[in-house]
Amino acid sequence: SYRNYVEWHKNIGVTHIRIYDNNDPDGEHFEDVIGDYINNGYVDLVDVRGQKVVQLKCYTECYHELKNDYDWILFIDCGDEYLSFTHPMKIGEYLALPQFRNYDMIHVNLMTFGDCGKTEVTDEPLWIRFPEPIPFDKNVAYGFPEDMHVSSIVRGGLEDIKWEGKGYTHTPSPNNLRCCNNVGFHVESESPFAPVDFQIAAFRHYTTKTAKEYCEKMRRGFPDQMWDGGRIKNLIETRFFRTNEITKEKVKIFKDELGIDMRYLLPKVEEIVPKRDDIKVYSLCYAQKDFDFINTDCITPLQVGAANGTDIARSEERRVGKECRS
Repeated sequence: SYRNYVEWHKNIGVTHIRIYDNNDPDGEHFEDVIGDYINNGYVDLVDVRGQKVVQLKCYTECYHELKNDYDWILFIDCGDEYLSFTHPMKIGEYLALPQFRNYDMIHVNLMTFGDCGKTEVTDEPLWIRFPEPIPFDKNVAYGFPEDMHVSSIVRGGLEDIKWEGKGYTHTPSPNNLRCCNNVGFHVESESPFAPVDFQIAAFRHYTTKTAKEYCEKMRRGFPDQMWDGGRIKNLIETRFFRTNEITKEKVKIFKDELGIDMRYLLPKVEEIVPKRDDIKVYSLCYAQKDFDFINTDCITPLQVGAANGTDIARSEERRVGKECRS
């Protein structure tokens, strides 16, 4: 998927990619997957393997090392976030739109994709495997739509830009940066959220992929925080299963892969309600006056006391036969 990620952004006109490699020391090596792009200089690989809580530091370092070399710099998760446009265009055309001329930063909403009901891992590109995003107004981890999250495109040449100390990766400081959304409307630069708007651009965010891939994500942890695995069960419940349908197959995967039992999330089996043909209603009547029997197949009249019999009761008795006399 990393190769697909690089080629996607190359195809939309991104001129250079820097990847901070924070895999485990004995984990996957980017050289084995995109070695040709590294060798020809299109991908600049920085080794931070095995380091903890490193993402914000890397973002700040990246900006200050490259800010004078590029007009704009995207800050996104490698392999998970793909910049896309609603109409065919290159990124240079997009960033040259006049509405961005007086802004320092563009906040682009994350368009969230779940597992699309799939559990098998294949080699197909993510945009083929997971074609449908979740509803744009769906709440997942917060009391507002998940797609309100943003990632940032920051203009080069600015001073005092940093992510460290903010606690989240979506947007840098300071908070006086002139910031707009994907179509050039003003938004707050300090906030990691903005009203959902996909009119021109979005970051396609493949946040969970399949249950098996989410297990691998939970094993790796997060590069912007200390990780001991203590939050895994909570994240499966509040992130994965609020994004995706709960099924027995997925619950089994989390049990087999991580040893975490999520069966309590499965829908309860509905109680079996007997069919109408299985229901019998018995009508008991004790009165010293004539009355009309309810004439329906659902009710079986029972005569109480032979001395109280009437012509109506005997007539009804003949109609229902042995069942009535019983």
